[in-house]
Amino acid sequence: MKNFDFELYAIVGLIGQAVFMGRFLVQWIATERARKTTVPLAFWICSITGSILLLIYGWLDGDIVILLGQSFGFVVYFRNLYYIRQEYLRNKARRRALRRKRKRLHRELKHRSKERGREEDGQSFGQPSPLPPMPQTPKSQIVEKARAGTPK
Repeated sequence: MKNFDFELYAIVGLIGQAVFMGRFLVQWIATERARKTTVPLAFWICSITGSILLLIYGWLDGDIVILLGQSFGFVVYFRNLYYIRQEYLRNKARRRALRRKRKRLHRELKHRSKERGREEDGQSFGQPSPLPPMPQTPKSQIVEKARAGTPK
């Protein structure tokens, strides 16, 4: 049986194990919040962080079992992060396309409403309106008139 003197590599191993176990707490909290089984991004980040620390521990301690056990998981965690990143980029592209489509539709609707307004006024495609535009009264004059007519 090994002696339990705490050296630096043992502390690295304990921290790695704590982070690695903490990923299940992260997953449990996310599942409770969503009310369905979910694996959040933080789960994979904790998995990679814990795995790296445990790989360092296994290497410093010369423990082939830890090295082999963590190395396969390490590949899986990075692969899952790759897929999460790809999905994020696809969704970002979709959101950007939807925003462009919404803007285009908004411009078209605005243009159509202007054309309808011209048709109702007897205007069509750039011909001047027979009626001159209404003069705009500044807001300050409207406020002064309202105050003058209000008894004190």
